[in-house]
Amino acid sequence: MALKKDQTNPYIFYNLAVYYFLDNDLVRTGKCLDKALLLNPAFEDAFLLQYTLVGEKNPADQKTLLTLLSTIQSHNKNLASTNYLKGVILQNQGEYIQAIDSY
Repeated sequence: MALKKDQTNPYIFYNLAVYYFLDNDLVRTGKCLDKALLLNPAFEDAFLLQYTLVGEKNPADQKTLLTLLSTIQSHNKNLASTNYLKGVILQNQGEYIQAIDSY
């Protein structure tokens, strides 16, 4: 119902993504997260859920997420969970010095 009234609200798409994620519908989860991030490129919670879906399993996606996280950080450098997530990705890639700097 809320989606029919406001298709420009990224939080609606994020909440729908969480619902689909809990229902184990990963295709719809991904589509909703993509829409949420399209509407708000600095939506940290959507990035964290997206990383949960694909980032840990696919190194290519980790590089994409690093680029996106850098975009978020350019808007707000004090997002603790974004810094942590960036550190985890860099650590997984063996970039230990950069990971330490991110933490």
